[in-house]
Amino acid sequence: MDFTTYLSEKNYILSLALFFIGLMLKKTPNIKNWYIPYILSVLGIVASVIIEGININSIIQGLIAAGIAVYSHQLGKQCINCISKSSDKSTE
Repeated sequence: MDFTTYLSEKNYILSLALFFIGLMLKKTPNIKNWYIPYILSVLGIVASVIIEGININSIIQGLIAAGIAVYSHQLGKQCINCISKSSDKSTE
């Protein structure tokens, strides 16, 4: 399965930008963690509409870009947790 067909080439950089915006939002003390996916979704839709114009495809592309950003952050976070747990067990 070719996953690159789901995200437009114009929106590759958008998912990367949303990832880093999410990291910055995570460091912001007044923003709760559960707000971040919603903020990234809105930013992704707005940015995609600016890039591709107003249509349903650009809205879907914005949601996919936000989903990639949130998913990749969670994947990295879970890998770090798994590695730290396995290193804690080896020191016991």
